[in-house]
Amino acid sequence: MPKSNLVRDHTKEKARLFSSNIDKYMEFRNKGNVELARYIGIASDTLYRKRRNPSTFKLSEIIQIVEYLDFSPADRAEIF
Repeated sequence: MPKSNLVRDHTKEKARLFSSNIDKYMEFRNKGNVELARYIGIASDTLYRKRRNPSTFKLSEIIQIVEYLDFSPADRAEIF
């Protein structure tokens, strides 16, 4: 068994994947940080901080982001 599988941090990988998906869908849907923050119900400064450290998002915020940006079923499956 390769040691690399034992050492990988799956939480960081999922957080990085979620962050990149947010970037991708915000650009694709032509949405800005202020709009997304307003929809979630948090301050735009808080959204900036959470996007830098995606593991700090609450589950309810993740669900709202996925719904607002209309993630594809494949991207939804990777997150949840």
